[in-house]
Amino acid sequence: MAGPSAPSYVREFTRHSSDVLTNLNELRKRRMLTDVTLRVGGCPLQAHKAVLTACSGFFYSVFLGHGGHEVSVLTLPSSIEPVGFQALLDFMYTSRLLLSPGTAPAVLVAASYLQMEHVVQSCHRFLQASYDRLTFLVPPPDCQALPEMSQPPKDEPSLQRGAIVVPFLRGATTEGPPQPASFHPPGKDSAAVAHLRAHVLIHTGEKPYPCGTCGTRFRHLQTLKSHLRIHTGEKPYHCEQCRLCFRHKSQLRLHLRQKHGAVTNTKIRYQVLDGSYATVC
Repeated sequence: MAGPSAPSYVREFTRHSSDVLTNLNELRKRRMLTDVTLRVGGCPLQAHKAVLTACSGFFYSVFLGHGGHEVSVLTLPSSIEPVGFQALLDFMYTSRLLLSPGTAPAVLVAASYLQMEHVVQSCHRFLQASYDRLTFLVPPPDCQALPEMSQPPKDEPSLQRGAIVVPFLRGATTEGPPQPASFHPPGKDSAAVAHLRAHVLIHTGEKPYPCGTCGTRFRHLQTLKSHLRIHTGEKPYHCEQCRLCFRHKSQLRLHLRQKHGAVTNTKIRYQVLDGSYATVC
């Protein structure tokens, strides 16, 4: 009769994740094992699809979508500036985001397009802190001067096997897989207007949404809704594995990554890895 099995344990190496990122970044700098070329403002940048997919909902949709494994060259729209995208690419490989008052707007535009919600929020907070140090007023937005969707170029670039050209949508964020350059999804103009109006509040300092309980005022309605959960005790985000509940989605994502080894992304369904390590908490 077999005796009792030896006890097992799991040891966590706290430096492992940072070491992996460091090695991946070194591979990128040496252009080793890179499998996609990103063209931003005419500048070719080498990267790994796996890293891009793990960090961006947009790249997740592109590379895991139909034919995504064949994509070897991806041209991003001209609305994304090289300085903004380079900061995001470095962040993906180092977990360090370099921001300055001069580069933050470009990083914000790029992060919005790439569906990196946590970076978008960080950029908003950085810009708010920067503008709070200044005392100036910006006139109300002129609806006639609001950005509109750009028209597709007359000579659309030919799509070759292994290459994708992403359409240019000025002033609006894009969710989901890229659309053909001649396609204009309905409602994007109104989304651009709403985004601009919300951005202008950063300059004016206006906070039109008050909390009815404590009186704290907020610039965005969604921020107020999140704040109200402090008073109501509501925790709408729950873990399906251990039934813990959380007040904010970011808290749930962090829990899933740290406790269940989940692969999470702000724009995709959470996936908890199967196997023996998935149950280790």
